[in-house]
Amino acid sequence: MKTANYLFLLLFSIFTFHSNAQLGQNYTWTFVPSSTGIKYPLSNGDMAGILGYKVWTGTNYETAVRLYTRASGNHSSGYFPTSFIVQTGITELQDRVTVLANGNVGFNISNPQARVAVKQYFNPQIPFNPAFEVIGGVADSLQKKFRLFTNPYLPHPFTATMDGNMFIREGELIVEDGNLQVQQGDLGIFQGDINVTNGNVGIGVANMPGNHRLFVGGSVVCEELKIAFSQDWPDYVFYDEYSLMPLEQIRKFTQQHKHLPQIPPATKIEKEGLNVGEMTVLQQQTIEEIYLHLFDLNEKIKKLEKENKVLKSMIQK
Repeated sequence: MKTANYLFLLLFSIFTFHSNAQLGQNYTWTFVPSSTGIKYPLSNGDMAGILGYKVWTGTNYETAVRLYTRASGNHSSGYFPTSFIVQTGITELQDRVTVLANGNVGFNISNPQARVAVKQYFNPQIPFNPAFEVIGGVADSLQKKFRLFTNPYLPHPFTATMDGNMFIREGELIVEDGNLQVQQGDLGIFQGDINVTNGNVGIGVANMPGNHRLFVGGSVVCEELKIAFSQDWPDYVFYDEYSLMPLEQIRKFTQQHKHLPQIPPATKIEKEGLNVGEMTVLQQQTIEEIYLHLFDLNEKIKKLEKENKVLKSMIQK
């Protein structure tokens, strides 16, 4: 371990010998010596080395960029875990990029707790400044961008935008708590699932009012649609104790209200939409009631036919 420390000091000394010299008219690299707080041997939390980039202001050199390492653990088996930090700033130096010994990388975060962590606070002067951006494509004129915005004043404080389509070839797209919205473009899953544990999915919509799990602004085409009913299927219509509304009463109801009993009126459907599951049950109930009326009419017809036959035989005599 001592050999590694001495080698580190030797390398920095060689670099310092070459870099302390002025590299041009207005800038220079300098290695900050141990008098600023670096000590050896190192222990957890100690600063291991600082390299500063200074710019000539006309009267003196001011630090513009600073690179430094800090011990982030205790040495073990000849290895000393350290973190690497890059500092820049406009009015003061701040941690911009941090690479921890465990591999976590942070942007504007001094102690990232994820493999890649980005901190971007909302700036009202630049309301649509993305916190994260990936640029692809085949040329600058044909760029495709994926961006992540943070704006607490929008309906969705964290908003992701992309140019084009989003495809997941294998695997799952999981949204544990929140909404999944596709306003423009396609969301394609070739192999895998979309799993929204606690949230809603919106396609082609800007807002998703209510408590519905899926919002689609447009048509839906599918080869098969299965609805899991939470209410009883109307087989009860054929039970002996079922009370069937007489046809005359139904006729009077339709003349007055202009729709069948139990079926929502047009004004309600236009305002609230059509509940497919509920309407399917109501329509099935109505169909089964029609069959009961048909059975009753059939019995009456057979009875009339029988009476008519008797009357005909009496006339012929």
